[in-house]
Amino acid sequence: MNWLIARNNSCIADAGFPQWGGACFWHYALFGKTPVMLLRRRFIILVIVVWMGSFASCSIAITRTWVGGSGLWNVDNNWNPSMQPQPADDAIVGGNPEVTDVEIFNKLTNTGMIDITTGTLQPQGDVDNTGTINVGDGSSIVSSFNLGSSTTLSGSGEVVLKNSDNLPGSNATLIGGSTPAVAVTNAAGHTIRGEGSLSLGWINNGLVQADETSGNSSGVLRITNSTFINNGDLRSSSGASIALTSVTYSQGIGGKLFADTDNITLSATSISGGSLETVGGGSFELVDGNNAVTLAGVTINAPINIIHTVGSGVLRSNSAGVTNNSSITLDGQGSGVAQFGFNSPGTLDGAGEIILVGGNANTLIGVFPGFPAEFTHGADHTIRGSGVIGSPIINQGTIQAEVQNGNILTINASQTNQGLMEAASGATLRFQANTSNTTQSASGVISAADGGRVELDSQSITGGTLQTLGSGVIAVDTNAPTLSDLTIAAGSAVNVSAGRTLRVAGSSITNNGTVTLNSNALVSTSTLQVDSNLNLGGTGQVVLNEQNSNFPAVIRPNGNTITQAAGHTVSGAGQLLGSGKFVNNGRIEGTSPAEPVRIRTRLEGTGVLENVLIDRGTFDIGVHAPGNGVGTVPLEGSYTINGNNQARLEIEIGGLSAGTEHDLLDSTGTVALGGVLDVSAVDLGNAYVPTAGDRFTIIQSTSAITGTFFNSIFPSLGFGRTLTWKPVDYSDPLKVVLELNSVKFFDADFNEDGKVDGEDLTNWQAGYGTGNTHMQGDADDDGDVDGRDFLRWQRQLGLGVSSLAVSSVVPEPTSRVVLFFCLMLFFSSPRRDCASFSCKECPHITKSFGRLFRANCSLTSGGLYL
Repeated sequence: MNWLIARNNSCIADAGFPQWGGACFWHYALFGKTPVMLLRRRFIILVIVVWMGSFASCSIAITRTWVGGSGLWNVDNNWNPSMQPQPADDAIVGGNPEVTDVEIFNKLTNTGMIDITTGTLQPQGDVDNTGTINVGDGSSIVSSFNLGSSTTLSGSGEVVLKNSDNLPGSNATLIGGSTPAVAVTNAAGHTIRGEGSLSLGWINNGLVQADETSGNSSGVLRITNSTFINNGDLRSSSGASIALTSVTYSQGIGGKLFADTDNITLSATSISGGSLETVGGGSFELVDGNNAVTLAGVTINAPINIIHTVGSGVLRSNSAGVTNNSSITLDGQGSGVAQFGFNSPGTLDGAGEIILVGGNANTLIGVFPGFPAEFTHGADHTIRGSGVIGSPIINQGTIQAEVQNGNILTINASQTNQGLMEAASGATLRFQANTSNTTQSASGVISAADGGRVELDSQSITGGTLQTLGSGVIAVDTNAPTLSDLTIAAGSAVNVSAGRTLRVAGSSITNNGTVTLNSNALVSTSTLQVDSNLNLGGTGQVVLNEQNSNFPAVIRPNGNTITQAAGHTVSGAGQLLGSGKFVNNGRIEGTSPAEPVRIRTRLEGTGVLENVLIDRGTFDIGVHAPGNGVGTVPLEGSYTINGNNQARLEIEIGGLSAGTEHDLLDSTGTVALGGVLDVSAVDLGNAYVPTAGDRFTIIQSTSAITGTFFNSIFPSLGFGRTLTWKPVDYSDPLKVVLELNSVKFFDADFNEDGKVDGEDLTNWQAGYGTGNTHMQGDADDDGDVDGRDFLRWQRQLGLGVSSLAVSSVVPEPTSRVVLFFCLMLFFSSPRRDCASFSCKECPHITKSFGRLFRANCSLTSGGLYL
């Protein structure tokens, strides 16, 4: 067998095998033929000793130094000792080697220039680079610099990536640690720059910068499928952008991501901590298509643009929040969607702004049903433009509709407004979605600037202030929104279109502006509906602008009480209509006698009435009850009670003083009477004692009063007495006067104390059979005291006595009670023979009552009858 044992670099080798130390020996020992068996024993021992020495020599790392000037890395003679670095070797480079193969070794110290053109440079240990390492040559050939896990790339040098601009992917690559736990560190002072790609795990404490290095017009530095921790600077540059794709990117306190002149594109990436910066007009862009990017705890000091023509571009945050001191532009074009929102509650802070440009439902704040988490909008931040807000927001800053392609900003979720929500000139801020409510604090303002428009669609607005400036308007054009417990600012206009309803609720509305019903003056019903007992205050007015009485402008109490405070006015032509009541302590002013305010509900209060008609509708009857209790109502213009038997004027009388003890209508205009006068006696606690001949002026006017009441209803009881009245006195054309005709105590009020109770029964009992006056028990004024007077007492028992006290007037179950039941029994029979009468039916009656029964008998030919 022809074979050779030789030493080469202290290794035993076969000419047909690579130099692997003792592998050649084992080959011949295990697979050789009989020549091996012919060796002498001492020679075999010598071979084994030599092989073992060679194996020990190969396991020791050797530092190899480049001596080749400009040459190929894999030429052994370019290294000292003469062999290219092996996996365990360290390499020192001071010249200009070119890498064209896969070169695996341990550590690298570079002070020269290494060109990786068609291969891979793969150090497994740390790299100390004060020179230059070029990856790629701008061609399509793949070149890579692959660093070992947990290694450090240090020094004052740079790694330069030279990718071909014509390739969609990257052919110049820099590969880091295989997992985040074993990331490669780019040390402070070291630079990675160029166009190409970085992947896997990186910790950057130095500078990573995109540069145009291939000689073409532009370059892209791609950081893909990696975890990138930035404690230094990561930046684009003029003519070179950065693309972060599928990257988990986090920044330490000093970490900064710079869009320097050129942009940085983001795709399926999360960024946490640190800041986004701009130099020379650089910006951040979300890649078109379905793409979601998360910012958490990031300060934005550079523009972010989401301009999507295809797919959905989503910029989102979470509980860590975002501080935005620049601009975030959302522009959903065509079928593309651009959106911003939070997937868990957080804060959008800073002095920047979000600009909604698309002008349609594809430009969104918040995604529903995706991630409409509520977030806090900071006091110095602004959201403006046209599109849709679909997230609930605690707004402490400014939300402004403005013309940006479109002109409508739609609020489609519940809001808490502590700042300003405004429609700028030419734009509309629309509150929509009937499942949503906007609640304002005392500092919250919803405003229509000069030329702006706020549309209240179907949301409920509670608290805060509504205001308009200049020609701005707050409009109800579609559904029926609800306003609760808020203020309408002075000079502000709220317009309710024909055919629409504005609902109000809560405890109060302070209106210092103008609310107009049927603002567009069409022939259709427009309604202000009250859904709770409400105080309507302020110095403003509600204007009723009906064009046809069959389609009125209506204020509807809806079963509740509306109290219009002093200083507030209802004016125009229209109706107060429906169940409930309207208490007017301000003013109700019809347009004219021909266009009055028609009252088809219950009207109370002491406010001024001008050009008012107390009327009857198809189902609703107008009732005017002046005062809050007893009071004076000033009348101006015309006051008319419609000429039928249903519309009513209710007058309360509790004494002789007009306005304080009985109601008074005091007119400086015209009064036309009809309908029903309904008078009631009221106890004001003023100890009024009525007397026949007492007169009460209930209407007085400076002009002749026309007409009369269709019917008059007077109280027959009052002030503890029975009353009769003279007919209404119209003899003075300037007055309407009521007069008491007679005043008597109640028939059974025998002690004349104003009430019928047990004490009156005592008077009757004492005068029974002997008395002949009212105080002795004569109720029917026939000159005697008998059982008929008792029956009158029985029927009137409780008159003048409060309901809670009625039971106390019934006597104890003594002889009086027994007497009462026996009398009832006796007088209930149509005939009773006094001679045969006995107390068998009333065994508890003593003989002393026989006289009583006999006294109530009359002898006739047919027998004894009551």
